[in-house]
Amino acid sequence: RDLRSWFGNPANYVFITLFVGLSCAVMMWSGAFFTNNLANLDTLNGWFPILAALFVSAATMGMWASERSHGTQELLFTLPATDLELQLGKFLAYVAIYTVSLAFTLILPLALVFLGNPDWGQLFANYVGYWLLGTSLVAVTTIGTQLTASTTISLLISLVLCAVYLGSGWLLDWLGFPGWRVHGPYGQFLEFARGMVPVSGLVMFLGM
Repeated sequence: RDLRSWFGNPANYVFITLFVGLSCAVMMWSGAFFTNNLANLDTLNGWFPILAALFVSAATMGMWASERSHGTQELLFTLPATDLELQLGKFLAYVAIYTVSLAFTLILPLALVFLGNPDWGQLFANYVGYWLLGTSLVAVTTIGTQLTASTTISLLISLVLCAVYLGSGWLLDWLGFPGWRVHGPYGQFLEFARGMVPVSGLVMFLGM
């Protein structure tokens, strides 16, 4: 139901268009993309966590908030399903939405083919990192949309939670726990950005 509702709303395609457009812009807008003379996604990798946080927060802001505002949450809980099944169903629906949206950015690796000779192993690792990071952000923003009936407030809360999640490495480093800066979300994402698929990164993101 959530999938049909989300893709049935033309306004949501604006989010996908902006996500893909901004991804293209940040990759090629920087002069480093041309001065590096390398057919890779390095210039996008630096901005992608921010883009993913913005897109996922906007995409999921109505996950539970809209149920409350429309008065359908009580009806939903009367269905013959457990709370875990309902939560998992919504989570997987928005993971699917993010996955479809991310698939539209595959035009970027295709564009690199015309500009040079890209390393497909590195690009594969990059996209594994993109997907794992975005999926973990869906889990984070689920908290934000459960706290309010307003989609606007849900968006703001989700953005704050995403900022804390992505910046937790620097925060814990400042508090005297430097290890999380390397093994936390942003540090592990950088490993995927370098073309690696570390087991620690898989465990960390899937655990989140």
